[in-house]
Amino acid sequence: MCFFFTDRVFGCPLLALCEREGTTVPNFVRQCVEAVEKRGLEADGIYRVSGNLATIQKLRFLVDQEVEFNLDDSQWEDIHVVTGALKMFFRELPEPLFPFPFFELFVEAI
Repeated sequence: MCFFFTDRVFGCPLLALCEREGTTVPNFVRQCVEAVEKRGLEADGIYRVSGNLATIQKLRFLVDQEVEFNLDDSQWEDIHVVTGALKMFFRELPEPLFPFPFFELFVEAI
């Protein structure tokens, strides 16, 4: 399980989050990727341009509180908010996406 104060999504170890949700990809990540594929592939600087931080934090709060949200809702219409929240999710993982024990193998593979 998550090793923090609550069962948050942001900052939770990836394995613990997937086990809790019964998935191999966290639901929040899946929803963000689907939103980007649906309406963001033509956006300039899709993962480079920053979204509004206050709106990103609002989305993060809803996700961590497990409040239902719909990324198609007009308050999330700026795709840079969605990508900003996704980048924040990955930045706050307690362990890198490629865990330390596998780093050398990953480097050798590329």
